[in-house]
Amino acid sequence: MNRRDKASPFVPTEIHVGTVKDDKGALGILSIHTTEGLLDIALDLHAADAIVNAIGAIRSRLALVEAKNAPSGRRSFLGADRINADRHR
Repeated sequence: MNRRDKASPFVPTEIHVGTVKDDKGALGILSIHTTEGLLDIALDLHAADAIVNAIGAIRSRLALVEAKNAPSGRRSFLGADRINADRHR
């Protein structure tokens, strides 16, 4: 997606989930309240999986940035998780 005029991203203030069902099947509803208004997204199982994968990719990138920017002498959460996991083995 190459947009030339990018809008500012919406900032979530609340997130709610729900489901609706009809004769065609069920859909998940992701309701995101933002600073600009309400954003409702209907998801089938495949779309929900795609959202989960996308959020996983975002989390991984954010963890790398956090680890890179952590002051020396202080471990990031990612590093602390690895230390705690090693202690319990």
